[in-house]
Amino acid sequence: MFGKKMTIRIDGMHCNNCAKRVATELKKIANVKSVKVILEDKKAIITYKDNLSLDEVQNLIESLGFSILGE
Repeated sequence: MFGKKMTIRIDGMHCNNCAKRVATELKKIANVKSVKVILEDKKAIITYKDNLSLDEVQNLIESLGFSILGE
């Protein structure tokens, strides 16, 4: 069942194109069902099945030129 959620805060997104790029790339990760990126709040809400590696998400975000903000 796709029902687990992870919320991450992302630094460096400045426009809708940045947000769309992040969402598109995150959706390519195995087990990810959907991604909602909220530019104004600098966050992404990821809905996934089973396990999702925070390291994998962080590596992807960093490869796009952004960074994950701490809590």
